[in-house]
Amino acid sequence: MSLHGVEAFRAVSAVMAGRVAPDSVVIADVGLERLRRALADGTASPLDVAVLVRHVLLGEERRRGGGPKPRLPAPAGLAACAAIAGLQVEDGQLRALPWLPGWANQVVHDPALVAAAAERVRFGSEDVGPSADPCMERLGRTRYRSVGQRAAIRSALLTPPGATTAIDLPTGEGKSLVFQAIDEVGFASDSPLAAAEGVTLVVVPTVALAYDHENACRETDGEPLAYVGGSDEECRAEIRARVGKENRGLVFAAPEAACRSLRPALIDAARAGRLKAIVVDEAHLVDAWGTGFRTDFQSLSGLRRELLEAAPHDRGPRTILLSATLTPETLDTLRVLFSNPGEFRLLSAGQVRPEPEYWTASPSTADERTARVVEALCRLPRPAILYVTEVAEAKAWGKRLLDLGFRRLATFHGQTPDALRKRTLDRWRDGDLDLVVATSAFGLGIDYPHVRTVVHACVPETFDRFYQEVGRGGRDGCASVSMVIPSHRDFEVARRLNQETVISVERGLTRWKAMFEHPDATHLGGMMFRLRLDVAPGHSTEDIDLVGEQSLQWNARVLTLLARVGILRLVGAQNGVAETARPEDQEEDHATGVFETVEILETGHLLEDVWRRRVEPVRQSIWAGRQRNLGLMLEHLRSRRCPTSLLVDLYGRTSLEPICTACGLCRSDASVKKPSVLRREPAPCWSAPILRGALGAMTSGGGDVVLTYRNSDNGLAARRRWANAFTSFWRGGLRALVLVGDPPDIFERAMEGLRKVPVFVAASNGAVPPRLPTGPRVVLVAPGRTVLLSSNAPGSATRLLIVPDNMQDMERPGEFALERFSGLVLDLDSFLARLH
Repeated sequence: MSLHGVEAFRAVSAVMAGRVAPDSVVIADVGLERLRRALADGTASPLDVAVLVRHVLLGEERRRGGGPKPRLPAPAGLAACAAIAGLQVEDGQLRALPWLPGWANQVVHDPALVAAAAERVRFGSEDVGPSADPCMERLGRTRYRSVGQRAAIRSALLTPPGATTAIDLPTGEGKSLVFQAIDEVGFASDSPLAAAEGVTLVVVPTVALAYDHENACRETDGEPLAYVGGSDEECRAEIRARVGKENRGLVFAAPEAACRSLRPALIDAARAGRLKAIVVDEAHLVDAWGTGFRTDFQSLSGLRRELLEAAPHDRGPRTILLSATLTPETLDTLRVLFSNPGEFRLLSAGQVRPEPEYWTASPSTADERTARVVEALCRLPRPAILYVTEVAEAKAWGKRLLDLGFRRLATFHGQTPDALRKRTLDRWRDGDLDLVVATSAFGLGIDYPHVRTVVHACVPETFDRFYQEVGRGGRDGCASVSMVIPSHRDFEVARRLNQETVISVERGLTRWKAMFEHPDATHLGGMMFRLRLDVAPGHSTEDIDLVGEQSLQWNARVLTLLARVGILRLVGAQNGVAETARPEDQEEDHATGVFETVEILETGHLLEDVWRRRVEPVRQSIWAGRQRNLGLMLEHLRSRRCPTSLLVDLYGRTSLEPICTACGLCRSDASVKKPSVLRREPAPCWSAPILRGALGAMTSGGGDVVLTYRNSDNGLAARRRWANAFTSFWRGGLRALVLVGDPPDIFERAMEGLRKVPVFVAASNGAVPPRLPTGPRVVLVAPGRTVLLSSNAPGSATRLLIVPDNMQDMERPGEFALERFSGLVLDLDSFLARLH
């Protein structure tokens, strides 16, 4: 039996006193269990253990809410490092000393206290979330994590063929369930037989995330789902065959692989009408990385267009863009790249996350900053991430902390070998690491829920990057701590990275001409051209050093800018052209050049006047957005505005619900604290599909169609016939069900059938719930309940009402509702007869 609370604390005390072996107890509390594992781990150093002891003592202090300070026995060898970890040894016992850092203004409590207690501050848990739709039981879910997750999954499953849905859902609310539902349940507008068939491509930014998703989703250990460079070629061939021929299941791939070696198999699947969806995980990276060192992110839009053109007109793959951080600028880029053909809609379920407690230090010298960070890392709860900006800084901090005495430690950056990355991530998920020093990519999309501390020994170049990294903490809905400790030099680094110049009209036009007029450029007919990206732009003083990879990045930015303006459209790798891979992508082995196929939309694309008239305003807008993003980061460091208001400014008031978190302002003045209210559930961004066949004809006149039942008809035959009727509903396209009261037993068998198709269910006290998709729906009214009937409403949403034959009139108590209803009323036999 797992111990928790006071029993767990006593068990750890017994372990530390040597009375109980560490492996003889099982503890449910995450912080206490981490300490127990460290005590059983021969690689944990005394400093590792001391920091975890402080974590546990602070958590227990918070849990008790007063009285004597909790203590734990002091094992031999711990006394030497107790002071550095903020512990005091007294009579063989350890107690936590309060940490009040000298750089913090108006310290009202130890910065580690709330996070160490892991107090739940958010609803994001399957235990307390809203009831799941019946079809989610196929994924083992009876509840959603949040109303936002429910709206996100419903919107994704309602996406029409060929359309795009962008989903903005906070970190930790389960975006991966979206593509799992697409794979297992299928789309609402597909026929029930085809709904769960086909291939779902999930584009991921990192190899680690591909493996993470594979482990979470595959049904058997031997089934490969991650199509990544460096893996066994036999596995890659098996995935290609499954995608192109068998047309089933999930496949996870980096954009480089999707746009190149996996592309022929994807086209085969699309041509057969069995490519269900293209899901882009961490879709904000299309903007952040696609115009920089990962140009294939922007090539995804061309691949999408190819796949849509290959597919039958009514079986085009849907595109689902998933992110927790969509700025207005990023959303504009995604809309340009992933709409037309097909409609583009946004489901925004974002809200400011309440888990982090924010602390910011004033700028200092490099030596002072080092001392402050070391002090913080010796006192803040675990697990913890220390973020830096540059690889050299990550290496230096890793060595510094190792020399200090930490052993449950790893370093993760762009130069970390793949094997070591995988081992680090495995140890992180298994709880064998307490501290990781990392650059920005660490933790991207990795669903490790229990991170308690995120420290920045840098100034992120955008507030967007900062918030994404803070979001690695508190994914379990419990309190975490965010601490930024900058040096003066960090501001220079942040400005340099932020001010990667949005290319000027003159230089942009020069680069465009270099690509368009290059000897390797190929005219494919009409206004379609295959252009080489890895070309030198010329020999101007600004560009003479920008060759190779740097030049490629700038040329990719030019294409994205022109696509955003509408001068061209990215089309993809036409005519089977082989594309290149760069070594760091590790996705393809044969390189012949970097190419992109484009469709020219503006005949004056080579004229400077056209560039000044069309490109310059957008260029200025992008520049202003980057400057605004850095400005918000600097405002946060000045601690003059609540982080919630800064985040609303960054992501937009209409797309982000401001929920209060903890910052220096509200710690010093409780009156400025914002209410901690949860966002009202957003409505799905797509309507339910139109009705098909006989059901569509029967309900085409507008107003309600009423089916009656007698509750006394409860035999097996009646149950079977109602189950057949419900099957007819779903075959005809009905996807929304409102339950007014508890369904009577006669419908038990029919309700069981809902697990087979994507049907969205809501309970109601009589009024139609607004958070179901608009469009046709079934309303099932229990005995003793009533609804208002609508006889004549041409053009209104179709309702198929199933009501007791003696349902009372809502407006005239004591009278039967059907006596005044002039619309179509059918009993079950008449209804089934009309369907055949």
